[in-house]
Amino acid sequence: MPDEEPCWDRFLIEGDESFDFMRHNFESMFDGESRIKQFEIRYDVSCKGYTTDEIYKEHGKDIEQELISWIRAEYESNRLFDKEKWKPFRDYYLFTHMYLGYRNIFQYKQYIFQLAVDWYCTTDGCVYCKDSCEALLGFQLALCGIKDDNDIVSGFGPDVKVRNNIMPDCWWGRK
Repeated sequence: MPDEEPCWDRFLIEGDESFDFMRHNFESMFDGESRIKQFEIRYDVSCKGYTTDEIYKEHGKDIEQELISWIRAEYESNRLFDKEKWKPFRDYYLFTHMYLGYRNIFQYKQYIFQLAVDWYCTTDGCVYCKDSCEALLGFQLALCGIKDDNDIVSGFGPDVKVRNNIMPDCWWGRK
């Protein structure tokens, strides 16, 4: 789609900036050993029908603890800073905002998530206002889908299976 290309070029630049920030500020993205600064669960464009607020209320603290261990394991294995495992993904509202998404999938119970690096605001009540207040890049989770007993993930589409905790090519390749 020709109208997507100007945004995509900008997303590639912003993605590189987000990756460099993460690489150089990794430890500052945590609040001690047991918290991620401004941790949130968002939904990806494929999962608009799910209420991430309910997932966060019911499982947020447990998800965050498992996620911290998972991120640290990805870091220690040298996978986290492999640039080939990161790329921009469009936001779920207007498709004019991006987050940096990780290819390796994080699973908590039946929920399938993509690790994301995106802006969060440090001012109460402020959303994506990086020009008018202090905003920082941080780790988030994007809900990609919910896995059924046959390893099919709703959100990715019919008959799409997640293998080896890697995002399927049909989703990884999208712009």
